[in-house]
Amino acid sequence: MYIRSVSWHYPPVNMRGCLHWNVRTGRPLYTVLVFDTAAEEFRMMRGPCDYYQDTGLTGQLVGVQGTLGAWSHEVDDGVVALWLLQDYDDEALACTASASENSSA
Repeated sequence: MYIRSVSWHYPPVNMRGCLHWNVRTGRPLYTVLVFDTAAEEFRMMRGPCDYYQDTGLTGQLVGVQGTLGAWSHEVDDGVVALWLLQDYDDEALACTASASENSSA
């Protein structure tokens, strides 16, 4: 798999003995590069959304209460969302909260 770029300017998220980074791959949804520190191997993991295929979507991986999470920002719609990993082995992340910049308080 070809990796176009890695978010080196953001620290990786350390979880389950692995380091996790956002990457651009050109493959929809496979946007997380994982480095297993014990096995010293790289692999790809599905992310919550494809930040780099949609030019109006930005976001970053984060550690949230001991699990892998991500935030996303849909620039055109003004929607900010928080995604949390539900099942590491199945690479299942779910949107657990979202808010619109345009909604009234």
